Amino acid sequence: RDDEFIRLLNAIRNDTVTKADLDLFNQRYDPHFEAPPQDYYIHLTSTNALADRINAERLAGLSGKIWQAFGLMTGDFGPEYLPTGREIKLKKGAQIMLLNNDSYGRWINGTIGRVTGFDEDEEGLPLILARLETGESVEIAQHTWEIYHFFLRGAALTSEVVGTFTQYPVRLAFAVTIHKSQGKTFAKAVIDVGRGTFAHGQMYVALSRCTTLAGLILKQPLK
Repeated sequence: RDDEFIRLLNAIRNDTVTKADLDLFNQRYDPHFEAPPQDYYIHLTSTNALADRINAERLAGLSGKIWQAFGLMTGDFGPEYLPTGREIKLKKGAQIMLLNNDSYGRWINGTIGRVTGFDEDEEGLPLILARLETGESVEIAQHTWEIYHFFLRGAALTSEVVGTFTQYPVRLAFAVTIHKSQGKTFAKAVIDVGRGTFAHGQMYVALSRCTTLAGLILKQPLK
């Protein structure tokens, strides 16, 4: 809803950006920015290595024991389709991203939250307890993703499940890569591209993940 931000993003996308436009973006440049612990900032990085380093450092900085969950793959669910890790490691206080659209409407794919604890449901199955950026406290159970094979039966297009992956629909999300952020929207994002972007349109994707210019922090200035 930020008309000026929309104009600036369009200027980047259309390659009509001016120095004055870049100066407006670079008002958000803060190389020493540290996200307050109570805020839901997510770091968007250009490489997996940088995202992994930030996540590992922030997780190690939390007190308490590590909680682990192991996913189950069946059939033809190849590793390239995994929405999250086969092994998830979390602690109380860890920032997470939800990776599905909740059937009860409590979150959507890309919602950010913070782990508040761990519990069990009535059947004794583990639950992740989290407080979402919306302020809502939720219980997160395992989710099953399915891979379909599509084929023709006569003149009709038909599908069948050929593989599944069952795991908690979360990923550790102090940081994620720009690539993995595509299609998602964040209220607060720190863009940290390290030594620079390396793919066409990568910076535009990063900038356009945020809902407002005020929610954006640049670790490196735009040139």
